[in-house]
Amino acid sequence: MTQMPTPNRAPAGSYLDIRDRYFGPMVLEPYALELARRVSGYNEHPLLEVMADTGILTQMLSAFVHIDSQIVATDTNPENLAHATSKRGLSRVKWDFADPASLNYPDESFGVVSCLFGLAGARNQLDIFREARRILRKSGRFAFCLPDSIAENPVAQAVQDAVDGIFEVDPPRYLTESFHARFDYQTVDDDLTNAGFNDSMFLTLTLPLHAGTPRDAAVAYCLGTPLRLELEQRGNVDEVLDFAEEVIGSRFGAGPIKAKMRGYYVTCAG
Repeated sequence: MTQMPTPNRAPAGSYLDIRDRYFGPMVLEPYALELARRVSGYNEHPLLEVMADTGILTQMLSAFVHIDSQIVATDTNPENLAHATSKRGLSRVKWDFADPASLNYPDESFGVVSCLFGLAGARNQLDIFREARRILRKSGRFAFCLPDSIAENPVAQAVQDAVDGIFEVDPPRYLTESFHARFDYQTVDDDLTNAGFNDSMFLTLTLPLHAGTPRDAAVAYCLGTPLRLELEQRGNVDEVLDFAEEVIGSRFGAGPIKAKMRGYYVTCAG
């Protein structure tokens, strides 16, 4: 009797585990490395990280920032903090539960405020900018990264195209309406100015995106980002994963995947 092939299934693991295992190395770590290297050149301290997520930027900052500089890493999600604090090499970091739009720190108490991609989906961006400005010293720097449009990130575009192909009506839009929605640097610059910052600089970062296989890239975006919640609510996770794998493979080959991704490094003075 002919045995039918076993259908692909989503890998086991929590959202945070999969985010660290797939999306982190593919997308987050290259930008975290760029951000940490640049922040380490500022002769200002202590350093505050907001929206630390799973601690990927925190690890880079701990490795690059001078040992005498205190690092405080914060997040609004207790699960994120519990996950991040379990990582090795972060003993020098002080952790705190904190809302970036309402920080419980005195005025002018930090030399640097940093954030990886947390601002990408923030609806209260101006409030977060104002709080960063309030707690920064006059000589301090605010530094963060934002993804460019999805059109400049072809693997993400392939995943969104797969999602659109499965859901012909009202497809999940996390990638276009949240993660890749803050690419208008003029709007970001206006908000920084309104928050009291000056000397803003936007540097385009075109970085390599590497994944072992199309499946790995599909898992990274579908299960290692908040897109996962939208897919789970609709009950189509495995179907979307299979189709995303197919679309990515048709555009980038069977693997290893070598593509590009584009974002911004933003820095401004307090």
